[in-house]
Amino acid sequence: MKIIFRLVILGFVLLIVMNYVSYQQSAYLPVHNWLASAKSWVEKLKHNNSSSEATTVKVSKWTDAKGVVHYENRPVDGAKTIEVNTNANVLPPMPVVKPVESQEEKPKTMKDEIRELQKAKDAHTEAIINN
Repeated sequence: MKIIFRLVILGFVLLIVMNYVSYQQSAYLPVHNWLASAKSWVEKLKHNNSSSEATTVKVSKWTDAKGVVHYENRPVDGAKTIEVNTNANVLPPMPVVKPVESQEEKPKTMKDEIRELQKAKDAHTEAIINN
């Protein structure tokens, strides 16, 4: 057990020395690429395992006396049984919110409100002077 532990420690020391030497020569750390490739391998393994297991669940769908629709993961007498794929997204996509197009519908900024107040004040002052 001590030999395995010493070999693991030696491997880490060599990894650190190799990265340090590489960094001194090229300002590049190879460990970043190693970690990124290891992460991508893990993601591929997760994806392959999850996609190969097309699991379905039987769900009972029924409507009560008030007209409310219920879904249960147990069999219910008189209910319709449907199979749901657990790997599929059953929610509808989010609605797309379009930005306001016209100038009138855009919210006013503080500067716009000050300009409008100044114009109203100037018009009021001119009306007083001209009368």
